[in-house]
Amino acid sequence: MAFSVARNFASAAGRMFTQCRYATSASGATKCLLSIQKECQMSRPFTRSIWYLCNNNHTSKDSSTGELKHVLAQASRLREPGKLCSCGCAGIHTQGDDELAKFLEDEIQLEKDSRQFPDVPKLPGFKLTQEGAIATLTKTKDGETVKVTFNLNHSIEEEPQEDKPDEEAASRLRSYPEFTVEITKDTQSTLTINCRFDLNEMEPEGEEPESNDLFMIDEVSVQDGKAKESTYMVGSEVMDANLYNFLMNTLEERGITDEFAEKLSDLSSTLEHKLYIEFLQKLQGVAKF
Repeated sequence: MAFSVARNFASAAGRMFTQCRYATSASGATKCLLSIQKECQMSRPFTRSIWYLCNNNHTSKDSSTGELKHVLAQASRLREPGKLCSCGCAGIHTQGDDELAKFLEDEIQLEKDSRQFPDVPKLPGFKLTQEGAIATLTKTKDGETVKVTFNLNHSIEEEPQEDKPDEEAASRLRSYPEFTVEITKDTQSTLTINCRFDLNEMEPEGEEPESNDLFMIDEVSVQDGKAKESTYMVGSEVMDANLYNFLMNTLEERGITDEFAEKLSDLSSTLEHKLYIEFLQKLQGVAKF
């Protein structure tokens, strides 16, 4: 049988050499290469079958009397899907994967039942757009554009419970994202104000909070055209108090108030929870595959 295999390969090599020897033009050389590729592709399954037979010591009478038929049968066996999984997907399903998939099935349903807002809240006057974890609220009025951008990632905090003792208060997660307000006028100059929620406004007993605002200004910059990393920014910690108050008034006149911040938190919580459920569903798909 080994002599028969060697003779077949020698015959194929001879035909390929003869075809290339008499290929005098570019088109002839191309046809020659295609022919060689075809010969190699056709012989590859045959070679793998021979390797499989040699390594498994098939020396039965059937292989000696019907070599070609036997080789083709063994080649078809090589192309069968792996037997690692009973479903025939050639994958590996571990016990941990099964347990994870079952846990996620209950967890997804639990998260769906615990949604605070079945529908996405709307902020009057603003148009919502979203790309993954980045959400943007935009409105245009009298030639001026106000754009509020916030990132849903790493925005989850425990909602403060003021009216219940700590041992009785049920912790509820809520999204408090940092957000950026961009005010662009006809002059194409953009006032950019980075803000964040003030989660420490609850002071110890006997002390008055420094501010009743639900959010505060972190830093401010003025940009001409597109934003650049080299743009100078002023932090609120070194800002004059009067300037800080004037900038808060600027935001309030554009509708960026405490009421807006509270609705923004509702919107962000809804969008973040929706993304979390989608994440669990994708993870369940990976565990089941």
